[in-house]
Amino acid sequence: MISGNTQPEETNQFPEILRSFVQEFQKHPSESTVQSFRTKYPSFKTGNCNFEESERFEKVVYLSYKCKEKQWPGFIYLGGGSEFWKDPAAEISFGEILKIGKKVFLEVKPFHEDGFEKNHSEEIAFRQKLIPIQKNIRTITDFSIS
Repeated sequence: MISGNTQPEETNQFPEILRSFVQEFQKHPSESTVQSFRTKYPSFKTGNCNFEESERFEKVVYLSYKCKEKQWPGFIYLGGGSEFWKDPAAEISFGEILKIGKKVFLEVKPFHEDGFEKNHSEEIAFRQKLIPIQKNIRTITDFSIS
């Protein structure tokens, strides 16, 4: 168990905790699952595991979480300017749950966005295109993805 005084990225247990969370989210994507994780771990480092770019569409980057030869798709970054997830020292946080078509994605973003994004106006404008469809779940409707 990780105590409140220990940073999750400083323990050997955190990669397993993150993997368990990812597996649970894949099975049952819910805001309560994400909120519970964010409360315990507002930011984290991926350690020996990492996020990898799967696909890019304009300012939308689709990511997969890879750990020990296993890979989980279903993550997204809305910004396109930075590639913070490639830096193992980057502090990462989870954002909103997004629904694109029939697929559900969990937003991945830098914990300290100011260090990675100098101009937030484009990202803010892009986010304003998101339309709520359910409680705390959003969908992007301005384009389709095959």
